[in-house]
Amino acid sequence: MNLVGKIFTVLIFAMCLVFMTCAVMVYGTQRNWKLAVDNPTPSPQYPLGLSQQLAQKEELLKKEQEKYSSLENTLKRERDAAIQARAKLENAAKEARDELKAVQQQLEAKDQELRAALAELKNSHDELERRRAEVSDLRDQITKAREDRDKYFADVVKKTDEVHQLANENARIKAENLEIARQYSRALEVLRKFDLQPQPELYESEPPVLDSVVTAVLPGDVVEIKLGHDDGLRPGHQLTVSRIQGGVPTLVAFIEVVKTTPDTSVCKVVPGSLRSPIQRGDRVDTKQNRPQPKR
Repeated sequence: MNLVGKIFTVLIFAMCLVFMTCAVMVYGTQRNWKLAVDNPTPSPQYPLGLSQQLAQKEELLKKEQEKYSSLENTLKRERDAAIQARAKLENAAKEARDELKAVQQQLEAKDQELRAALAELKNSHDELERRRAEVSDLRDQITKAREDRDKYFADVVKKTDEVHQLANENARIKAENLEIARQYSRALEVLRKFDLQPQPELYESEPPVLDSVVTAVLPGDVVEIKLGHDDGLRPGHQLTVSRIQGGVPTLVAFIEVVKTTPDTSVCKVVPGSLRSPIQRGDRVDTKQNRPQPKR
């Protein structure tokens, strides 16, 4: 295994540790919301479910409402009885003044009963108000519990989305790694096919594969070509000048780059390589001057 393979192996191992840690953290923050809402059999770990608690409170409220209705009916009957008694006492007072004192005493007794009934009614009313306050508090608690449930559910959905995104990113990285490995393998095959070494620094002094034409012939065996610094040419690179004669390329000379601009270069003829005078329009390329593999 070469250095690149070892680096990829270490990277893959590190990513596995990161994703395993994320999975453990997500698993540790989960909570059984079903038992929190619906749990008819409470335990130290999972108390009575919110649905059962709500049912108990609603049953208690129903009983209190029935008790209140019963008290209201009793009060109504007692009021009716008091009215009837008062009417009888008034009729008896008219019929027999000598019984006025007894009637007044009975009236006072009834009045005391009525006051006692009113006091009981007031107590019942206070109890009802207290129950209403408790019901209001329970409603607030239920509302808060629902909000908390929605918040926790949103957090769970968010964490689930993050896990899915991480999984997709992991899959994408794995696919990129496979593609890089495949391209690296193909590049090695090409290098082996042309007997080249996978070390770019060995060929830094060689020009890239280019072709162009001579744009100007200057005095002193100097020519100008339509290739420059942006094309990869550097001072010292050597190029081949050829001319098509009878459909066959003929070597004219070898030239060396002296000065470059972004899109043009000035070159001089390599001494002893001139076969015939260079002309404007002659072909310039590097294919006939490719580097030999260094071993």
